[in-house]
Amino acid sequence: MENLENNVVNNEVKENANVEAKEVKTFTQDEVDKMISKRLQRERKDIEAKIEAERKEAEELAKLSEQEKQKKLFEKQVREFEETKKAFEAERLLNETSKQLASKNLPIEFAEMLKGEDAESTFNNINVFEAKFNEALEKMVTERLRGSVPKVATVSGGITKEDFKKMSLAQQAELARKDKDLYLELSKN
Repeated sequence: MENLENNVVNNEVKENANVEAKEVKTFTQDEVDKMISKRLQRERKDIEAKIEAERKEAEELAKLSEQEKQKKLFEKQVREFEETKKAFEAERLLNETSKQLASKNLPIEFAEMLKGEDAESTFNNINVFEAKFNEALEKMVTERLRGSVPKVATVSGGITKEDFKKMSLAQQAELARKDKDLYLELSKN
């Protein structure tokens, strides 16, 4: 029971850590005790419901003949086996999805989202994702490579050759007097 309480506290601490990252919130001991007691009550209800279901099943089995008991137990084992098999198949399909994504140099983080009901639907999901992903990637690369339009070459001083050509003779003479090197560089054709 103490282990359960520790797990509950750890989970709530993790949840609270995410909240604290956004905004700092402190709790009084009373508030923490209330949160823990609520969580424990939920866990107790779940455990009690499971115990009650097992008790009812045991009562039903006690009322049945030996042959019927065996049949019910066999059906229960078949159901459990089918559930286990289904979970195994889902895990296998997830692994296969991850392998397919890796072989196509796609991010394997999308495996869970692309996993379908069966191998065929998963394969179709991967193909559609690959096409859309590569299209979006190509678009972003093209956009980044395009960049901004290069400006007209500037010479030190922040004056372009175009700006120099637009200057009046008086302004050009003033520039020649202040910065002879810049004037000579800009006046070259």
